[in-house]
Amino acid sequence: MRMILTMILTTLLVLPFVSTAAASATVENNMKSFTDPATNMEFVLVKGGCFPMGDTFGDGEKNEQPVHQVCVDDFYMGRYEVSVGEFRKFVSAANYRTEAERRDGCAAWIAGKWVMDKSRNWRDPGFPQDDSHPVVCMSWNDARAYADWMSGTGSRYRLPTEAEWEYAAKSGGRDEKWSGTSDESEVGGYAWSKENAGDQTQPAGRKKPNGLGLYDMSGNVFEWVGDWHSVDYYRDSPKDNPAGPSSGEEKALRGGSWDNRLKNIRTATRRRSSDPASRLTSDGFRLVMPVRQ
Repeated sequence: MRMILTMILTTLLVLPFVSTAAASATVENNMKSFTDPATNMEFVLVKGGCFPMGDTFGDGEKNEQPVHQVCVDDFYMGRYEVSVGEFRKFVSAANYRTEAERRDGCAAWIAGKWVMDKSRNWRDPGFPQDDSHPVVCMSWNDARAYADWMSGTGSRYRLPTEAEWEYAAKSGGRDEKWSGTSDESEVGGYAWSKENAGDQTQPAGRKKPNGLGLYDMSGNVFEWVGDWHSVDYYRDSPKDNPAGPSSGEEKALRGGSWDNRLKNIRTATRRRSSDPASRLTSDGFRLVMPVRQ
């Protein structure tokens, strides 16, 4: 009997590492995509390369200049923004309470301005959502906590850098004004914005993916990235794998949201940065995982 109990305990201890080994093997083999065994979240391989980062079309903001050459290593990126259902698993497993729940709610666009509303959080942002919608009312700290929890499976998940995010949004460094296209008449086929979202998020995967198979890189929700924001960072950015300033006051968000016009969901847009504890009904995130662990 003692031997049987020992075998059972050994099996239970080993099981979490089986999924880790499977994920690591997938990474080592450079699969074009994989599904995280613990969460069923889909990831797409983004082959590294070099590209002109910034506003190559000349109609953006000053902080999108100068256009500069940047190179990034291979990484995996979430095919979709993190969903309500995926975030719910984390909350249940980790007994986590978001900053909106612990503090004074989430900022919502009310009567022409952003107002903190104690009744709003990821469970109820003030508009209908189901588990397929991207989770919102996320602070940078919430997003980081989720990434740390995901990393408990054994693989190193994190938020993308601005450079990784823009490279992926541009379908691997292509000269795309919006993710998937540079033709304004086609944007509605790729993105949810002020023009077509109905003043709320929409389910993931309803629009066309970009050239890498990534959905909603333009619009639907703003996505937190890992970098501290600096207006002048592009002037002195390193060429290889830039990760933003070493310190700062605000974290960057990219991609625009359901509440933005087309100009502000461009791939080069650096329209927003915010305190790591801030959260809006337009703010979510997606994760990446380096190929080299």
